[in-house]
Amino acid sequence: MLKRLVTGLVSAGILVLFMFAPSSWLRLALMLVAVWGVTETLDAFTIVGHEPIRWPGFIACALMIPSFLLLGTRAPLPMLALILMLTTLNIAIRAKPSWIDAAAALYAAFTVIVPMQMMLAIDTLADPPGRWMVFAAFAIPLMGDVCALYIGHTWGRRRLNPALSPNKTWEGAAGGLFGSVAGAVLLGYFGARYAPVPKLSHWIALGLVGGIAGQLGDFSASLVKRWCGVKDFGVVFPGHGGIMDRFDSVLFTTYVIYCYCIIFV
Repeated sequence: MLKRLVTGLVSAGILVLFMFAPSSWLRLALMLVAVWGVTETLDAFTIVGHEPIRWPGFIACALMIPSFLLLGTRAPLPMLALILMLTTLNIAIRAKPSWIDAAAALYAAFTVIVPMQMMLAIDTLADPPGRWMVFAAFAIPLMGDVCALYIGHTWGRRRLNPALSPNKTWEGAAGGLFGSVAGAVLLGYFGARYAPVPKLSHWIALGLVGGIAGQLGDFSASLVKRWCGVKDFGVVFPGHGGIMDRFDSVLFTTYVIYCYCIIFV
């Protein structure tokens, strides 16, 4: 648990640094994370004997920044359509088409590439500050992860779904949701001192819905790992695993933040 806590604190420090970095740096970092996350996800399916379709995802990663510069906040949907078309094309020309191989490619697109594209779009917002909303997409689920880990480890008794994730408990899930809401409220409080950010009631809603989405993202990653028979997606983060193990909840929460920004901003 100590190793996970130290890794989490270091990750949080790197995240804070990127929140003050130039937009070009953040865009490059998001593209690299997308490539990394897609690679880890598809490698997991390879371990279990599948041959996931890779090239549509990597083409989409290469087009992330150009499509953003061309289409702005509208880029995520055309990007998803492109991946769907290219994946279907690959199925059509394969000698032995496999639904699992195609599904793996689409899963990586939905859970990695599109959320990263959404973050590129969120960062361009002027009111509220886009960078603060990008920070929210990370902070809300990560605060939930920390609280879920501590409360689940200390008071967790009732298993949530042992077949999917044996260490998760109802108490930990409730604690994680509380942490996400608390983190969102803190973001709203401190953000309001420096810039025109959403009002407190919106932050509570973002923390609640974003926290639930983050936990669903965690379960989604657990389902893939159980299917593929792997403990972690990678080994780069001590105590956490790979990039997908660390940010699986962030990717789902990004959908919530992006939808909020599209509807209310």
